[in-house]
Amino acid sequence: MDNLKCNFVSIDNLKEISIIKSNVDLFYVEGAICLKYIDEEILGRQHWDLVDQLWSYLVEMISMVIEKGQSETYFPDQPIKLEMNRIANNQILFSMESSEVKKWNVPEQEFFSILLKSAKEFFNFMINEFPETIEEYKNELIKIEDLMKKTMANE
Repeated sequence: MDNLKCNFVSIDNLKEISIIKSNVDLFYVEGAICLKYIDEEILGRQHWDLVDQLWSYLVEMISMVIEKGQSETYFPDQPIKLEMNRIANNQILFSMESSEVKKWNVPEQEFFSILLKSAKEFFNFMINEFPETIEEYKNELIKIEDLMKKTMANE
């Protein structure tokens, strides 16, 4: 794994995107979600995977927490387990288990809002840059909009 060099391009870097666009395999969209809470990294480049699927999994996790108070999933292509559990005072205990277990107590509304806004940005980017993905991702955007309304109603 040390010999594997991963180069990531931010979805904000349209110049680089235009250079690599023709080489993107839309069946295996690899990338990373970078997420920090306060100054601590929760997810970063070392947690790269099939990023479109990972975003879908995170959106589904939020849906399950809203409905049932807890959810869990694994990364699409790695043995990394993610869990979200609603705890007292509108807080979420978010945990990630790989070689070790890490846990963060985060404010539910803010955490969900950031994740949903970022997922929406990702899927809109994919549809705009790769119009052939519209059928695949439009339902994700509908679900995200619905969840955004639900989380706003809980404020």
